[in-house]
Amino acid sequence: MNDSYECTVLVPHKDTLFLLSKAQKSIILEYNKTHQKEKYLLPSYPLWGKLDEQVFKVQNKIRITDASLTGPFVEKTKAFFYFKVSTKDKRYTFKILFAESKNNIDCELLKIKELPLSPKSFRLGQAVFTNSTWELHNDIWITA
Repeated sequence: MNDSYECTVLVPHKDTLFLLSKAQKSIILEYNKTHQKEKYLLPSYPLWGKLDEQVFKVQNKIRITDASLTGPFVEKTKAFFYFKVSTKDKRYTFKILFAESKNNIDCELLKIKELPLSPKSFRLGQAVFTNSTWELHNDIWITA
């Protein structure tokens, strides 16, 4: 079975990815110490932000006025960081899924010291996700 989809993604700079990975590991380890196996958090990869809206098109002349990274946030069985990007006309929120559970996640997960961040550079591109693989196409570097 080939579950494939394409979407616009935001790929943080490697330094930001390092901090996200460190926060991801810290949150998951701390959470799993205090919960039963049925409620364990499992890490999710890649740590790329996906945009719910399909209206955002990757262009070479995107002018970003502001970028911020906050979180974590919980939506039922998934935990996210939010990467918010502002242009002159609109604000976009990319969700970076970093952990999942088979059961609802307790909101005590929301305690972290590393965020918020104000990243200055990142990539935007089109990604194709197929089963457990991902590919990035037509990516461009953006500086806020």
